[in-house]
Amino acid sequence: MDLQNQSSVKEFTLSGLSHSHEFQVFFFVLFLALYLMTLSGNLLIITAVNADSRLHSPMYFFLSNLSILDMCYSTVTIPKMLANVISSQKTISFNQCISQLFFLHLFGGTECFLLTVMAYDRYLPFCGPNKINHFFCDVHPLAVLACSDTFFIDMFIIGNSGMISLSCFLVLLLSYLGILTTILKIHSSEGRRKAFSTCAAHLLVVTFFFGPCVFIYLRPPVNYPADKLVSVLYTVLTPLLNPIIYTLRNQEVKNAIRKSFRNKLSPQNPKHTDTKNTIKE
Repeated sequence: MDLQNQSSVKEFTLSGLSHSHEFQVFFFVLFLALYLMTLSGNLLIITAVNADSRLHSPMYFFLSNLSILDMCYSTVTIPKMLANVISSQKTISFNQCISQLFFLHLFGGTECFLLTVMAYDRYLPFCGPNKINHFFCDVHPLAVLACSDTFFIDMFIIGNSGMISLSCFLVLLLSYLGILTTILKIHSSEGRRKAFSTCAAHLLVVTFFFGPCVFIYLRPPVNYPADKLVSVLYTVLTPLLNPIIYTLRNQEVKNAIRKSFRNKLSPQNPKHTDTKNTIKE
C-alpha cells in the first residue's frame, strides 16, 4: 500500500464549548465546581460503604464500584477540557486523543454493564430453584429464575449488551470491507495473499467473539440447548485464539519470543568469560 501521500497527524484542535472569553470563564468555573462535586460525592459514597459493615451487601458493593467508575469516567474528559479553556493552544496530541477515546468508551461501556447488574440486584426477586442452567453466571440464565415480570429488564439487556455487540460488529465488518478493498488493489500476488491471510484470521476471531454475543444477547431470555456451546466460542475459544492470531502470526513478535527463550536457555556468565580470558593470557 502506498503511504507516501498520506500525512502524519500529530495533534488535533478542539473547538470547545464557546469562543467567547466571558463564556469560557463561566464554563471553567462551572465545570470545575461540578468536577470537584463529582469527586467529593463519589469519594464520600466509597468511604461510607467501606466504613459501615451494614453496607457490606451486593447493592452497596456495586454502588461503590459505580462511584469509582463515575470518577474515572469524568476524569477522562473534564481535566483536559478545563486545561484547554484557560489555554490559548486548544490542542490535544494524537496519543492523548486515542487514549481519551479508548478510556471514555472503556469506562462508559463498563458502567452500562454495571448498571445492568445493579438492575438485577435491585428488582429481581428469585424464587423456586437456585440452579443456573449454564457453566457461568450470565444474564439470560439468571433472568429465567426470576419470579417477577422481567420485560423491561429484558429490553434493557437487548438495548445494552445486544445493541453494543451488534453495532461494534457492524463497524468492524465495514472496516474489514475497506481493508479487503485495499488488499485487492495490491499488485503483488504474494503480498495480496499474505495480507488476505492476516485479514481473514483477524476477521475469524472477531466473528467468533461478536457473532455469539449478538446471538445470545439480542433476543429475549430464552434458554436454547445450543446456548452453552455458543458461549464457549466467546468465553473460551476467542481468548485462546487472540494471542495466536494477533501476536504469533507477527514475525517481529516471534523473533522477540525466540530471543527471549535463547537468553533464558543459554545465559552468559560474564565472570566465567573473564576467567577464561585471564587463563588464556
